[in-house]
Amino acid sequence: MGWWRYSIASSGTRYVYASGAVRRDETGAPNQLVGVNLDVTEVVQARAQLETTEARYQRIFDQSLDGLVVIDDDGLVRDCNRAAEALFGRAASALKGDDVWALVAAADDTPSLGPRLAVEGKLGGPVIVRRPDGTTRHAELLAVRDPEAGQHALSMRDVTEQRELEAERARLDARLRQSQRLESLGQLTGGVAHDLNNLLQVLLSQTEEALETKRAEARDVALREALEAIAVAQGLVAQLLDFARRDKVRAAPLKLGDAIARCLSLIRPLVEPKVTLDYEAAGEEMVILADAVAVEQVLMNLCVNARDAMPFGGTVTLRTRSSKDDDGTWAELVVSDTGVGIAPEAMDRIFDPFFTTKEVGRGTGLGLATVYGIVKRHGGTIVVDSEVGSGTTFTVRWPLSQRPRVAPLSSDSRRGLLILADDDALVRNSLGRYLEQAGFEVVAVVNGREALEALDDHGSRVSMIVLDIRMPVMDGVTAYRSFCDAWPRLPVLFISGYHEQEMSELLDERIPVRLLEKPFRRDVLLETIEDALTMANAGED
Repeated sequence: MGWWRYSIASSGTRYVYASGAVRRDETGAPNQLVGVNLDVTEVVQARAQLETTEARYQRIFDQSLDGLVVIDDDGLVRDCNRAAEALFGRAASALKGDDVWALVAAADDTPSLGPRLAVEGKLGGPVIVRRPDGTTRHAELLAVRDPEAGQHALSMRDVTEQRELEAERARLDARLRQSQRLESLGQLTGGVAHDLNNLLQVLLSQTEEALETKRAEARDVALREALEAIAVAQGLVAQLLDFARRDKVRAAPLKLGDAIARCLSLIRPLVEPKVTLDYEAAGEEMVILADAVAVEQVLMNLCVNARDAMPFGGTVTLRTRSSKDDDGTWAELVVSDTGVGIAPEAMDRIFDPFFTTKEVGRGTGLGLATVYGIVKRHGGTIVVDSEVGSGTTFTVRWPLSQRPRVAPLSSDSRRGLLILADDDALVRNSLGRYLEQAGFEVVAVVNGREALEALDDHGSRVSMIVLDIRMPVMDGVTAYRSFCDAWPRLPVLFISGYHEQEMSELLDERIPVRLLEKPFRRDVLLETIEDALTMANAGED
C-alpha cells in the first residue's frame, strides 16, 4: 500500500492511494492479488493548500509589528510572536505557561481584564505591561474571546515611545505658551504703565491747579478733569481684574438707556474734540439684567477703541434698539465709527486677550477681550462688521429682562441707620460724610468685630451694614457669617478693592447681599444701597 502519483495527459497529475492483499491457496502459495486504488487528488491538494495557508499566517503572526499572544481559558500563554517577546522583555519559551493577566493591567486601574474578557467577549484600551527588569511599557490592547476553540487572541501595540513623544510635545507646548504669556505680559505692562502714568499726570496737574487757583471756575474744571482721569483709571483696573478672574455676573434690573446716559458724561471728554459723539436712543425703555459697572465698561471700551481708529477725527455713533428672534427679545447697543476699519487678517483675533494692532505702549490688548467676556457672561452676543477704510460697527445684544422693576424708595423711607466698617480712615470718613448728607444716620467702625458690637447696640434700628472685606481683627466676611443667621433679612453691602473668590457663593445664596468694588462713584453707592433696601422691604410685604 502507499501513495502514488500519476501524470495523465488528459487530466494532469493525479494522486492515488493504493492498498492490496495477496490471497493464497490451500498449500499456502500466492495465487491472487486483491487491491483498491483510491483517487485522493482533491485531498492531497487541500492538504497542500492548508499547509500553504498555515505557513502564510505563521509568517504574518511572526512578522507582525503588534505583539500577538494566544491564551487559553485560564489566561495561560500558549503562543506568542517576536513582537510580544520584545514587548514583554522575555523569550517565547519563558512566556508560555505564564498567566498573561499577571503581566498586563488596565492603565486606568479598572478591575482585572481576565474576568472582563470572559464576560464581555471582547475588550480594548490602554494597558501597562510589566517586564522582568521592573520597567513597564504602554500598549493598546485588543482582546477577542473564542469560547468554542478554548483559545483567545490578544493584540498589543507598543505605544511607549509615542506616549513619551506626546509628553515631550506637551512640555514644549507648555514652555511655548509660558514664553508667549511672558511676552504678552511684557506688552501689557508697557501699555498699562503708559496709560496709568498719563492718568497720574492728569491727576497730579489738576489737583495742584485746584489747590493753587483762586478762581472757582478754574477749580471746578480741574476737579472735573481729575474725576474723568479717575474714571478712566477705574476702567483700566477693572479690565485687568475682569480678565484675571472671569467671575460670575452680579446682575440686577438695569435701564440700558439710563446707564448709557450716565456714562456719556465720562466718555465725551475722552473722545472729543477731534471725534464727534452722537447718541440715538431707542424710543422705548429697555430693562436688562446686568451689572451696571460692567455695562458702562463695555460702552467705554468700545468708544475708546473707536476713537483710536480715527486718529484724524471722525464720528462715533451710539444707537440703542430692541430686536426679536427665535431665541428671544433683545436690547441692542450699536457702536459705529468712521475710522480706518479692521484688516481681514486681524478679524479672527480682535477678541483675543493681549492682541492689539496699536504700537507698543499704546494699548494693553485687553479692551475688546474684556468686552467679549462681559457680554458672554451676561448671556449676550457681540458681532463686528468692518471694512478697511470704511469704519467698524460693533453690535452688542443683551437679553431683555422679564423681571419687573421694584419702585425705588422715597427719600423719606431711605433714611435709616447704617453701620459702616472700613479700616481705611480716609475711605471711612469720606463715605460716612456722603451717606450722612444723603439722610442716613451712620455708625462708623474700623473692623468686623466693632460692626458686630454696633449691631448688638442698635439692633432693629439698623437698616443696613456696609462692610469692607479685608480688615484687621475681623474681616467683613467673617463678621457677616457671625450675624447672618440671626439677621437673615438684613441687607449687607460689601466693598473691596479686589474681588474675593469666596464672595461668589455668598452673592448667589443671599439676596440681601451686594458687592461694590472700589473705586466707585457716590451715586452708584447710593443706588446700590437703595436697591438693597427696596428688595428687603419688598420681601417683607
